[in-house]
Amino acid sequence: MSKAEADGIIFERQNLMLQFDKDAELLGEIAAGLKPKDKLAEVTASIAETAAASKGAFEPRVPGGRAKPEVWSNWADYSRRLDDLEKNTKQLAEFGAKGDLTSVTNMLGGALQCKECHDVYRGPKKPA
Repeated sequence: MSKAEADGIIFERQNLMLQFDKDAELLGEIAAGLKPKDKLAEVTASIAETAAASKGAFEPRVPGGRAKPEVWSNWADYSRRLDDLEKNTKQLAEFGAKGDLTSVTNMLGGALQCKECHDVYRGPKKPA
């Protein structure tokens, strides 16, 4: 694989995670009542779509970005976490499509366990 191909894979992975972060932040604001819930269905659907694409983005064993080597050396655990994320966010999107903010809010902590995964599999930000 060329450096350009590897860089492209890393770039796409990073863009997925940036979109996920942006959507999760908006969902948190909606759940906290800081933003109107009119975007609930859209944002939960986007989160579910991004979660579904995440595993495939990491399947090429291309180190780089903030992904630690443990992503691939502990692939069974990492991929299980992504499978759980996909399953949970699909349910979030189903609740979001119904406009059920209470169920979405009740699921947030268990569905989006970003910190727990990042603590193990994501490195610190690199200085600019």
